[in-house]
Amino acid sequence: MSPILDAPGIAGVPSGPPVMAGPDIAARWALPDASWLRTRYADVLRAAGFAGDGGDNGGDDAALAAFWRETGYEQGLVPSPLFAEDWYLDRNADVRMGVTTGIFASGFMHYCESGFLVRDPHWLFSERGYFDFNRDLTIRTVRAAGYANGYDHFLARGDEEERIAHPFYDPAIFRQSCEARRLSRAGRFGGFALFLEEPAARTLRTSWYFDPDWYAATYPAAVEAVRAGRYTCLLHHYLTNPDPTAYAPNAFFSEADYLAAAPDVAAVIREGVFRNGYDHFLRFGAREGRRPIAGFDLGEYAARPDVRDALRLGRFRDAFAHWVAHALTPESTPQLLSTTVSASVVSPAQCELLLIERARIMVPILARTPLDLRCSGTPDLTVIVAGRSFHHLLTALVSLQGARPESLDVIVLDTVCSPETATLDRLVTGIRILPAKESAQMGSALRRALERAQAAHCLLLPMGARLVEGALAAGLTRVRASGAGMVTGQGVGEDGTVREAGVTILRDGSSQGFGSGVAPFADLVAHARRCDAGCDAALICETEALRRAADIAPKVGLTDLPLIAALLLAESGKEVWYEPCFLSRVVSFGADLSSPGASRPGVAPERFHATLRHKPVAATSTWPGRRSPGGNVLFLCLAVPDPRDGGLALRDLAILDEMSKAGLDVTVFSLDAAPEPPLHWRPGLEERLERVAGVALDGFLQARPNGYDLVWISGCAAGRRALPALLANERLHPATAAVLDLGWLDAEEMRRRRLTGGVADEALFRRELSAELAAAWLARVVVTLQPHDAALLAGLGFRDLPRLGHRIAVPETAPDFGARAGLVHTLPIRAPGDAAHDGLDSFVHSILPLLDRSLPAEADLLIAGPVDAAVDLFPLTLLPRMAPLRQADDPDSLYRTGRVMIAPSRVAAGLPYEVMRAAAFGLPAVIGPDLAQQLEWRDGEECLVAALHETARFASAVERLYSDETLWRHVSRTARDAVRRMADPARFAADLDAILRQARDA
Repeated sequence: MSPILDAPGIAGVPSGPPVMAGPDIAARWALPDASWLRTRYADVLRAAGFAGDGGDNGGDDAALAAFWRETGYEQGLVPSPLFAEDWYLDRNADVRMGVTTGIFASGFMHYCESGFLVRDPHWLFSERGYFDFNRDLTIRTVRAAGYANGYDHFLARGDEEERIAHPFYDPAIFRQSCEARRLSRAGRFGGFALFLEEPAARTLRTSWYFDPDWYAATYPAAVEAVRAGRYTCLLHHYLTNPDPTAYAPNAFFSEADYLAAAPDVAAVIREGVFRNGYDHFLRFGAREGRRPIAGFDLGEYAARPDVRDALRLGRFRDAFAHWVAHALTPESTPQLLSTTVSASVVSPAQCELLLIERARIMVPILARTPLDLRCSGTPDLTVIVAGRSFHHLLTALVSLQGARPESLDVIVLDTVCSPETATLDRLVTGIRILPAKESAQMGSALRRALERAQAAHCLLLPMGARLVEGALAAGLTRVRASGAGMVTGQGVGEDGTVREAGVTILRDGSSQGFGSGVAPFADLVAHARRCDAGCDAALICETEALRRAADIAPKVGLTDLPLIAALLLAESGKEVWYEPCFLSRVVSFGADLSSPGASRPGVAPERFHATLRHKPVAATSTWPGRRSPGGNVLFLCLAVPDPRDGGLALRDLAILDEMSKAGLDVTVFSLDAAPEPPLHWRPGLEERLERVAGVALDGFLQARPNGYDLVWISGCAAGRRALPALLANERLHPATAAVLDLGWLDAEEMRRRRLTGGVADEALFRRELSAELAAAWLARVVVTLQPHDAALLAGLGFRDLPRLGHRIAVPETAPDFGARAGLVHTLPIRAPGDAAHDGLDSFVHSILPLLDRSLPAEADLLIAGPVDAAVDLFPLTLLPRMAPLRQADDPDSLYRTGRVMIAPSRVAAGLPYEVMRAAAFGLPAVIGPDLAQQLEWRDGEECLVAALHETARFASAVERLYSDETLWRHVSRTARDAVRRMADPARFAADLDAILRQARDA
């Protein structure tokens, strides 16, 4: 028995378990399948004496497997359908040549020898795709776990774990198909092997991207080709036929439509870059929002909130798959679903029917187990509930059960006085009922309720209003956090739109609802802010203010009383706040609520003249008509800052945080189209800021005349983009000061790039810098990130430029040397070939191999910074010492566990936030000379410095810092001290305050 092949590692791939070692075969894809061998190689086996006469067609399985191990492989026999021999040879012309010339017995033997590491073994499995879809895996990790490659891991574990390796095979969808047909998935290697081996399984759907039933009905010639044995199944036909643009995969994609609309794609298909239009569409077009078929706008469909949420949660790979899954009919015909989700129009009568049905269901439940709202001791909150019917009152009271975090004192204003409402206290215990049947009695009943209120604050639930779960807790939290005399929230109608999100009181005493008609938590209404009052939504108010209001206007009802109370609070210096999470559902009654945003009559202006004279004359549902007393800032940026972007985005968030802490009302305006909403900002910050995206700045400024004290412009690019709109609307904002925050200077980075190539062109640099600063003349104050930038701008005539660095809090303690392991890289990669990408690529290819023998085994390199979607780092995972790629939602945890930070950029044009943040957590760094110059850090003190082209020196610096405990502790301590000086949060707040005062006073 001769040994077959040891599968040698290739350059750059760590050694591991061999695919084949003598007669023992380790890889799952190399295990012989006796049944398949008998069917595929009947003539060869018959000649070798393996033809069975007793119906066994080949005899003993063990003997057949032994034959294959010893001599069968040399005859070119492939062990199982897990390897597609013909496809492999068609796909790899060099291998076919090797088989033809006798270098390899088969394509499979080439795969065993070296192809298993980098080439695909089957038309339905992608080795690269497996790692690309599953970023927690790398070739290193799967080999360290005992698997030959990604395919071996997939067969052993990945298929069962429902990991995806190819767009056309989703294990979860195939499992559902098997369950629908009651087909067992039992097999040697799970569902994938079952699909390849079982004829019945090969007819089932394996992904949303291919419909075998539609394909069979549309292309009978393909069915005949499968029946004739030229293809194993219809999916095999689609993926491997010689005329790929002649076939569509399903009813949702048209090759003709796609290529007609994309001549650029048709051209590259002819050059062989893509197999067909669908190949391009799945790889790029779907993400770009290209139309898969005439008449359907995939880009608009992808913007639907339900689609965005599904993609964010990972339920679908792209919007196209979502459309197929939701639009498919039993006849496999596509429904051109609406690309937008419009709110359904729900009539008041329908709302009433829904409420009645809800109450009808509740009654028998509450009759058996009454809702207990009894209060023991002094209540934290008095609740006053009103309703125009029994079912209004009951649903409002039941809503308190899921919303209450406190002990409640509940008073019901019974405006119905029916036999049903008389039974309320049997269904809900602990409530007091006050009759108020006639409209004239409402004011009197309300006064009596307030007189009997036992708590310092009252929750008012107007007619038909009911709380959603968690709303009351949010409202009370806002009361305590702001010290406000009144807090109101979103009132959402039965049609799913906002009826009111706070109220603006006008100078004549009337009021204007804010945010009417928009979606709940739309940008306009998603942030907490000061407002004038609330009316139709639930609100919390000081009981004494309500009592005084009732004395002034004894006949007003539950929705008008808060207007008077709010004016009384304003006279006493108390604020009114709007809290978006304090959400209640409201029902329309009459004309006052049937027209969203319409103003309503208010209070007599003469009684509150001193307060009303400061109110606006007019307002709209999207603009209260005046600036906030605390000051208003318009923060202009290219995109809403997201902490996942690192660097300057985190600095922008620190600026916004400090502005909010200073009491400023801030609107964050994104000049680019609205992206996917960030999953989170810094905790507690998002709720205090208004975000605006996807609208034109020119129209926005026109709609808010004189609305801002200050415009903060984040970056020169944002300044150039905003300049025309700011100039066109200058007369509407005459008192608005502008601040330009430079951030990083692109011209400086380009100059440094040229210097690395030996080109020093100062005239070109000055032209580029002047062009970059084209909007700087508009700003009263120009802010720099570091002193170096101020020196550069001095040459253009800029003087006395304030500096605002980073804000980083240094922890009291940090893990010591022995508790850490590994190399860390978190510098943001913004675009292919940028400074960070260039430096990382050079480090991995030129320096990391030099460290392979000197560093301990656990010293892998973890890349966890923000990476642009156009940058492909997958090839790096094939190299030694590479940990799986990951997007770190909490980089600080990496800074606590890593031992050495690497920042190998050749050039830098600004303070590297990530290096400073890592140092704050005790993680020292090896950095390039340019970064060291920007930071003003010294080699051997705050960091170790080595140029990227000095590969041996850079490798030595990493090895020394990683291994020398004394050196590590010294650099770690010194760098932490440096960050304390450079990025002290108190200093950051003081510097920002000085800049804001300078802008206002200039």
